Amino acid sequence: KTFDNGTICASEQSVICETCNREAVIAEFTRQGGYFMSEDECNKVCALLFRNGHAMSPKFVGRSAQVIADAAGITVPAGTRVLIGEQHGVGDKWPLSYEKLTCVLVFYTVSNWEDACDLSIALLQNGIGHTMSIHTESKDIVRKFSVKPASRILINTGGTQGGTGLSTGLDIALTLGCGTWGGSSVSENVGPRHLINVKRVVLRTMFLSGGIAGIAGMVQATGSDITLSTGVAGGVGFTGIIIAWLAQLNPYVSLLISFAFSILVKGSSVVQSSFGLSTDCAEVLQGIILFFIMAMEFFIRYKIVFRGHSEKRPAAKEAAAPEKKEADNA
Repeated sequence: KTFDNGTICASEQSVICETCNREAVIAEFTRQGGYFMSEDECNKVCALLFRNGHAMSPKFVGRSAQVIADAAGITVPAGTRVLIGEQHGVGDKWPLSYEKLTCVLVFYTVSNWEDACDLSIALLQNGIGHTMSIHTESKDIVRKFSVKPASRILINTGGTQGGTGLSTGLDIALTLGCGTWGGSSVSENVGPRHLINVKRVVLRTMFLSGGIAGIAGMVQATGSDITLSTGVAGGVGFTGIIIAWLAQLNPYVSLLISFAFSILVKGSSVVQSSFGLSTDCAEVLQGIILFFIMAMEFFIRYKIVFRGHSEKRPAAKEAAAPEKKEADNA
């Protein structure tokens, strides 16, 4: 909460603890520089922080606890890092329950985790879809709190560091989406990929070709091999890449080339029996064909130009000619 004086939107706004560990939590907060305000002090701070109900005054956004305490006319111990006010509800009567982008926290005590669940949902309505943190060693409690309306539910880490991705696997960002809960278009941490246009051109033939391939595989697995194994494809995918390249993605040409390649593949068995060669010769021949086709494409698209010394001399002479004319004119 104290990082950058609480201006990070993912920083903690409220603290909920159970009665069983209340004293331990208060002691740890005090040890870390937290100051628990009295009810009168809390009212003075609320009068400074909020105007027109629960709208925060920009004058105290990102201010230190000492600055806020001095402005409210309350005395706090030296080294106080955050002001903490205890509240007993959520809403207009409890202004600290709203967002506070400064070094002020609201503190709640509940009887059990069920009450903590209900209270957290009520508090999230003030920033629904944003971020929620929970500190627990119980996986069951984590699962129960995971259904809360928050796009980021952080476990045993700080809200500022965890929500922005510094201590978690989230994308590092300071703009955090709240999803449809909060009226945002995304629920992720907004990064560069969300700020660029991505165009996708989808061909209907892709679905048709995929369906045909699936039918062919089913026929082979159920009719020919009578079993489904990891080698059912038999390297046909690599042959498909060659066919697609040769056909330039033309479906009609692909049929012709596929027929030619099927003859080539099946003919490898004849080559093996007649000439005593390996069946791999068909695959070698496919590779040779692909290599020459790619080389042909390269020389069609590009042209190799050799520049010798003889080509540079005329250019040098032409460059020197204007200089000579200028000298004659002078």
